[in-house]
Amino acid sequence: MSENFLVFSGKANYKLASAVSELLGQQIGDLDKEIFADDEPWYRIPGYATIRGKNVFIVQSTPTYAPTNYIELWALMDIIERQKPKKLVVIMPFMGFRRQERDKDGGEAMMAKMMAEITVSRGATDIVLCDPHAPVLLDYYKPAQTYVIDPNQLFAEALKGTDLSKCVVLTPDRGRTSTARKFADVLGVSLVRVIKKRPEHDLAESNCIQEDLHGKIVIFRDDEISTAGTLISTAKEIKKAGADEMIIMATHGVLSGGAIQKLKRMPSITKVFITDSIYLPWEKRLDKIQVLSLAPIIASLITQLNES
Repeated sequence: MSENFLVFSGKANYKLASAVSELLGQQIGDLDKEIFADDEPWYRIPGYATIRGKNVFIVQSTPTYAPTNYIELWALMDIIERQKPKKLVVIMPFMGFRRQERDKDGGEAMMAKMMAEITVSRGATDIVLCDPHAPVLLDYYKPAQTYVIDPNQLFAEALKGTDLSKCVVLTPDRGRTSTARKFADVLGVSLVRVIKKRPEHDLAESNCIQEDLHGKIVIFRDDEISTAGTLISTAKEIKKAGADEMIIMATHGVLSGGAIQKLKRMPSITKVFITDSIYLPWEKRLDKIQVLSLAPIIASLITQLNES
Protein backbone atom coordinates (compact mmCIF):
# COMPACT_ATOMS: atom_id res chain seq x y z
CA MET A 1 0.00 0.00 0.00
CA SER A 2 1.33 3.40 -0.97
CA GLU A 3 1.37 5.97 1.80
CA ASN A 4 1.50 9.09 -0.38
CA PHE A 5 -2.00 8.91 -1.86
CA LEU A 6 -5.56 8.17 -0.76
CA VAL A 7 -8.73 7.11 -2.58
CA PHE A 8 -12.16 8.28 -1.47
CA SER A 9 -15.65 7.65 -2.82
CA GLY A 10 -19.15 8.95 -2.43
CA LYS A 11 -22.17 6.67 -2.41
CA ALA A 12 -23.12 6.96 -6.12
CA ASN A 13 -20.85 4.14 -7.35
CA TYR A 14 -19.11 2.69 -4.32
CA LYS A 15 -18.71 -0.70 -6.01
CA LEU A 16 -16.54 0.74 -8.81
CA ALA A 17 -14.47 2.81 -6.37
CA SER A 18 -13.92 -0.25 -4.17
CA ALA A 19 -12.72 -2.25 -7.18
CA VAL A 20 -10.28 0.54 -8.05
CA SER A 21 -8.95 0.65 -4.48
CA GLU A 22 -8.52 -3.11 -4.38
CA LEU A 23 -6.46 -3.05 -7.59
CA LEU A 24 -4.26 -0.34 -6.07
CA GLY A 25 -3.86 -2.22 -2.78
CA GLN A 26 -5.51 0.66 -0.96
CA GLN A 27 -8.23 0.81 1.65
CA ILE A 28 -10.93 3.14 0.40
CA GLY A 29 -11.48 6.28 2.45
CA ASP A 30 -14.67 6.21 4.52
CA LEU A 31 -17.43 8.82 4.30
CA ASP A 32 -19.93 8.98 7.16
CA LYS A 33 -23.37 10.30 6.24
CA GLU A 34 -26.42 10.97 8.38
CA ILE A 35 -29.79 12.47 7.47
CA PHE A 36 -31.48 14.84 9.92
CA ALA A 37 -35.24 14.87 10.52
CA ASP A 38 -35.70 17.65 7.94
CA ASP A 39 -33.79 15.56 5.30
CA GLU A 40 -30.66 17.70 5.59
CA PRO A 41 -27.54 15.56 5.06
CA TRP A 42 -24.47 15.62 7.33
CA TYR A 43 -21.05 14.37 6.22
CA ARG A 44 -17.80 13.50 7.96
CA ILE A 45 -14.54 11.76 6.99
CA PRO A 46 -13.11 9.77 9.93
CA GLY A 47 -9.35 10.14 10.34
CA TYR A 48 -9.23 13.19 8.08
CA ALA A 49 -5.95 14.40 9.63
CA THR A 50 -4.03 11.83 7.53
CA ILE A 51 -4.87 13.75 4.33
CA ARG A 52 -2.39 16.62 4.62
CA GLY A 53 0.32 16.65 1.95
CA LYS A 54 -0.97 13.60 0.09
CA ASN A 55 -2.39 13.11 -3.38
CA VAL A 56 -6.12 12.48 -2.95
CA PHE A 57 -8.34 10.84 -5.58
CA ILE A 58 -12.13 10.98 -5.35
CA VAL A 59 -14.12 8.51 -7.46
CA GLN A 60 -17.69 9.80 -7.73
CA SER A 61 -20.18 9.52 -10.57
CA THR A 62 -23.06 11.99 -10.57
CA PRO A 63 -26.05 10.19 -12.11
CA THR A 64 -29.68 10.75 -11.17
CA TYR A 65 -30.45 12.09 -8.69
CA ALA A 66 -27.53 14.28 -9.86
CA PRO A 67 -27.84 17.20 -7.37
CA THR A 68 -27.52 14.84 -4.40
CA ASN A 69 -24.44 13.18 -5.86
CA TYR A 70 -22.82 16.54 -6.66
CA ILE A 71 -23.46 17.80 -3.12
CA GLU A 72 -21.88 14.62 -1.76
CA LEU A 73 -18.85 15.18 -4.02
CA TRP A 74 -18.50 18.80 -2.94
CA ALA A 75 -18.83 17.84 0.73
CA LEU A 76 -15.96 15.37 0.30
CA MET A 77 -13.91 18.00 -1.50
CA ASP A 78 -14.58 20.61 1.19
CA ILE A 79 -13.35 18.34 3.98
CA ILE A 80 -10.30 17.23 1.99
CA GLU A 81 -9.32 20.65 0.61
CA ARG A 82 -9.27 22.22 4.08
CA GLN A 83 -6.66 19.64 5.11
CA LYS A 84 -4.25 20.86 2.37
CA PRO A 85 -3.68 17.84 0.14
CA LYS A 86 -0.83 17.99 -2.35
CA LYS A 87 -3.21 17.24 -5.22
CA LEU A 88 -7.00 16.78 -5.33
CA VAL A 89 -8.11 14.71 -8.32
CA VAL A 90 -11.81 14.22 -9.08
CA ILE A 91 -12.56 11.14 -11.17
CA MET A 92 -16.11 11.40 -12.49
CA PRO A 93 -16.84 8.29 -14.59
CA PHE A 94 -20.31 9.67 -15.40
CA MET A 95 -21.10 13.38 -15.36
CA GLY A 96 -24.60 14.48 -14.45
CA PHE A 97 -26.18 17.34 -16.43
CA ARG A 98 -23.85 16.40 -19.32
CA ARG A 99 -26.50 17.26 -21.95
CA GLN A 100 -27.11 20.76 -20.61
CA GLU A 101 -23.76 22.04 -21.88
CA ARG A 102 -25.08 25.02 -23.87
CA ASP A 103 -27.99 27.43 -24.15
CA LYS A 104 -29.63 25.98 -27.27
CA ASP A 105 -32.71 28.17 -27.61
CA GLY A 106 -32.00 31.12 -25.32
CA GLY A 107 -32.86 31.47 -21.66
CA GLU A 108 -31.71 27.97 -20.70
CA ALA A 109 -29.52 27.25 -17.69
CA MET A 110 -26.12 25.81 -18.65
CA MET A 111 -26.15 23.31 -15.82
CA ALA A 112 -23.08 21.36 -16.99
CA LYS A 113 -20.97 24.54 -16.99
CA MET A 114 -22.24 25.55 -13.55
CA MET A 115 -21.54 22.13 -12.02
CA ALA A 116 -18.04 22.07 -13.50
CA GLU A 117 -17.21 25.56 -12.23
CA ILE A 118 -18.41 24.76 -8.71
CA THR A 119 -16.37 21.53 -8.70
CA VAL A 120 -13.21 23.42 -9.66
CA SER A 121 -13.94 26.12 -7.09
CA ARG A 122 -13.92 23.46 -4.37
CA GLY A 123 -10.22 22.85 -5.00
CA ALA A 124 -9.95 20.27 -7.77
CA THR A 125 -6.48 20.31 -9.36
CA ASP A 126 -7.30 17.59 -11.90
CA ILE A 127 -10.51 16.27 -13.43
CA VAL A 128 -11.02 12.89 -15.10
CA LEU A 129 -14.11 12.25 -17.24
CA CYS A 130 -15.05 9.11 -19.15
CA ASP A 131 -16.29 9.51 -22.73
CA PRO A 132 -17.84 12.97 -22.13
CA HIS A 133 -20.99 13.85 -24.06
CA ALA A 134 -19.37 16.88 -25.74
CA PRO A 135 -15.77 18.17 -25.96
CA VAL A 136 -16.80 21.58 -24.59
CA LEU A 137 -17.38 19.97 -21.18
CA LEU A 138 -13.63 19.77 -20.69
CA ASP A 139 -13.29 23.54 -21.21
CA TYR A 140 -15.69 24.21 -18.34
CA TYR A 141 -13.23 22.68 -15.86
CA LYS A 142 -10.42 25.12 -16.58
CA PRO A 143 -7.97 25.89 -15.04
CA ALA A 144 -7.92 22.32 -13.67
CA GLN A 145 -5.99 19.79 -15.75
CA THR A 146 -8.42 17.47 -17.55
CA TYR A 147 -8.08 13.86 -18.66
CA VAL A 148 -10.43 11.63 -20.65
CA ILE A 149 -10.89 7.88 -20.21
CA ASP A 150 -11.41 6.22 -23.60
CA PRO A 151 -13.22 2.86 -23.28
CA ASN A 152 -12.78 1.87 -26.96
CA GLN A 153 -10.10 -0.71 -26.21
CA LEU A 154 -12.30 -2.19 -23.47
CA PHE A 155 -15.14 -2.58 -25.98
CA ALA A 156 -12.80 -4.01 -28.61
CA GLU A 157 -11.62 -6.72 -26.21
CA ALA A 158 -15.26 -7.63 -25.50
CA LEU A 159 -15.72 -8.42 -29.21
CA LYS A 160 -13.06 -11.14 -29.27
CA GLY A 161 -14.62 -14.14 -30.96
CA THR A 162 -16.85 -11.98 -33.18
CA ASP A 163 -16.29 -12.27 -36.93
CA LEU A 164 -15.13 -8.69 -37.61
CA SER A 165 -15.21 -9.27 -41.37
CA LYS A 166 -19.01 -9.08 -41.08
CA CYS A 167 -19.03 -5.99 -38.84
CA VAL A 168 -19.59 -2.30 -39.48
CA VAL A 169 -19.66 0.45 -36.86
CA LEU A 170 -22.66 2.76 -36.88
CA THR A 171 -22.71 6.22 -35.34
CA PRO A 172 -26.04 7.82 -34.36
CA ASP A 173 -25.27 11.42 -35.27
CA ARG A 174 -22.66 13.89 -36.48
CA GLY A 175 -21.56 14.79 -32.97
CA ARG A 176 -20.39 11.25 -32.25
CA THR A 177 -18.73 10.55 -35.60
CA SER A 178 -15.21 11.07 -34.25
CA THR A 179 -15.66 8.53 -31.44
CA ALA A 180 -17.26 5.98 -33.74
CA ARG A 181 -14.57 6.44 -36.39
CA LYS A 182 -11.85 5.86 -33.81
CA PHE A 183 -13.60 2.69 -32.71
CA ALA A 184 -14.01 1.54 -36.31
CA ASP A 185 -10.27 2.12 -36.81
CA VAL A 186 -9.47 0.07 -33.68
CA LEU A 187 -11.53 -2.81 -35.09
CA GLY A 188 -10.38 -2.30 -38.68
CA VAL A 189 -13.94 -2.09 -40.04
CA SER A 190 -15.94 0.50 -42.00
CA LEU A 191 -18.17 3.25 -40.59
CA VAL A 192 -21.87 3.87 -41.30
CA ARG A 193 -23.59 7.06 -40.15
CA VAL A 194 -27.20 8.00 -39.56
CA ILE A 195 -28.57 11.42 -38.68
CA LYS A 196 -30.37 11.72 -35.37
CA LYS A 197 -33.10 14.33 -34.93
CA ARG A 198 -34.32 15.13 -31.43
CA PRO A 199 -37.78 16.77 -31.49
CA GLU A 200 -38.06 16.94 -27.69
CA HIS A 201 -35.89 16.29 -24.64
CA ASP A 202 -35.18 12.54 -24.28
CA LEU A 203 -36.92 11.75 -27.58
CA ALA A 204 -35.01 10.81 -30.72
CA GLU A 205 -35.66 9.49 -34.20
CA SER A 206 -33.33 8.26 -36.92
CA ASN A 207 -33.34 8.88 -40.66
CA CYS A 208 -33.31 6.00 -43.09
CA ILE A 209 -30.01 4.20 -43.63
CA GLN A 210 -28.98 4.17 -47.27
CA GLU A 211 -26.24 1.51 -47.13
CA ASP A 212 -26.83 -2.14 -47.99
CA LEU A 213 -26.26 -4.03 -44.74
CA HIS A 214 -27.25 -7.54 -45.86
CA GLY A 215 -25.37 -10.15 -43.86
CA LYS A 216 -23.73 -7.51 -41.64
CA ILE A 217 -23.37 -7.28 -37.89
CA VAL A 218 -23.95 -3.63 -36.99
CA ILE A 219 -22.08 -2.31 -33.95
CA PHE A 220 -23.83 0.75 -32.57
CA ARG A 221 -21.27 2.94 -30.73
CA ASP A 222 -22.54 5.82 -28.60
CA ASP A 223 -21.69 7.56 -25.35
CA GLU A 224 -24.84 6.44 -23.52
CA ILE A 225 -28.15 4.61 -23.58
CA SER A 226 -30.82 6.84 -22.08
CA THR A 227 -34.42 6.04 -23.07
CA ALA A 228 -33.20 3.76 -25.92
CA GLY A 229 -35.36 5.69 -28.37
CA THR A 230 -32.45 6.12 -30.79
CA LEU A 231 -31.49 2.46 -30.47
CA ILE A 232 -34.95 1.11 -31.22
CA SER A 233 -35.59 3.36 -34.22
CA THR A 234 -32.12 2.59 -35.57
CA ALA A 235 -32.54 -1.16 -34.99
CA LYS A 236 -35.70 -1.06 -37.11
CA GLU A 237 -33.86 0.78 -39.89
CA ILE A 238 -30.89 -1.57 -39.98
CA LYS A 239 -33.30 -4.51 -40.09
CA LYS A 240 -34.85 -2.96 -43.20
CA ALA A 241 -31.33 -2.53 -44.61
CA GLY A 242 -30.74 -6.27 -44.26
CA ALA A 243 -28.47 -6.51 -41.21
CA ASP A 244 -28.36 -9.83 -39.35
CA GLU A 245 -27.98 -8.39 -35.88
CA MET A 246 -27.09 -5.31 -33.87
CA ILE A 247 -24.60 -5.07 -31.01
CA ILE A 248 -24.77 -2.02 -28.74
CA MET A 249 -21.62 -0.54 -27.21
CA ALA A 250 -22.45 2.46 -25.04
CA THR A 251 -20.21 3.80 -22.30
CA HIS A 252 -22.91 4.95 -19.89
CA GLY A 253 -25.95 2.81 -19.06
CA VAL A 254 -28.43 5.50 -18.02
CA LEU A 255 -31.34 3.21 -19.01
CA SER A 256 -34.23 5.50 -18.14
CA GLY A 257 -37.84 5.82 -19.28
CA GLY A 258 -38.62 2.20 -20.04
CA ALA A 259 -35.33 1.51 -21.84
CA ILE A 260 -35.03 -1.99 -20.35
CA GLN A 261 -38.42 -3.07 -21.69
CA LYS A 262 -37.62 -1.64 -25.12
CA LEU A 263 -34.34 -3.57 -25.28
CA LYS A 264 -36.05 -6.74 -24.10
CA ARG A 265 -38.63 -6.50 -26.89
CA MET A 266 -36.06 -6.00 -29.69
CA PRO A 267 -34.60 -9.44 -30.60
CA SER A 268 -32.42 -7.99 -33.38
CA ILE A 269 -30.36 -6.31 -30.62
CA THR A 270 -28.45 -9.38 -29.48
CA LYS A 271 -25.90 -7.88 -27.09
CA VAL A 272 -25.62 -4.66 -25.10
CA PHE A 273 -22.23 -3.71 -23.67
CA ILE A 274 -22.02 -0.88 -21.14
CA THR A 275 -19.42 0.10 -18.56
CA ASP A 276 -19.85 0.42 -14.80
CA SER A 277 -19.60 4.23 -14.92
CA ILE A 278 -23.13 4.07 -13.47
CA TYR A 279 -24.06 1.32 -11.03
CA LEU A 280 -26.58 -1.04 -12.65
CA PRO A 281 -29.20 -2.22 -10.14
CA TRP A 282 -30.55 -5.76 -10.36
CA GLU A 283 -33.96 -4.65 -11.63
CA LYS A 284 -32.31 -3.24 -14.76
CA ARG A 285 -30.29 -6.34 -15.63
CA LEU A 286 -30.96 -8.45 -18.71
CA ASP A 287 -29.15 -11.50 -20.07
CA LYS A 288 -28.17 -9.49 -23.17
CA ILE A 289 -26.61 -6.67 -21.07
CA GLN A 290 -22.94 -7.14 -20.19
CA VAL A 291 -21.18 -4.69 -17.86
CA LEU A 292 -17.49 -4.00 -18.50
CA SER A 293 -15.48 -2.57 -15.61
CA LEU A 294 -13.54 0.68 -15.85
CA ALA A 295 -11.66 -0.18 -12.65
CA PRO A 296 -8.39 -1.32 -14.31
CA ILE A 297 -8.26 1.80 -16.50
CA ILE A 298 -8.96 4.11 -13.55
CA ALA A 299 -6.44 2.34 -11.31
CA SER A 300 -3.75 2.65 -13.98
CA LEU A 301 -4.51 6.35 -14.45
CA ILE A 302 -4.34 6.97 -10.69
CA THR A 303 -0.91 5.34 -10.61
CA GLN A 304 0.29 7.55 -13.47
CA LEU A 305 -1.07 10.75 -11.95
CA ASN A 306 0.34 9.90 -8.53
CA GLU A 307 3.81 9.34 -9.95
CA SER A 308 3.80 12.39 -12.23
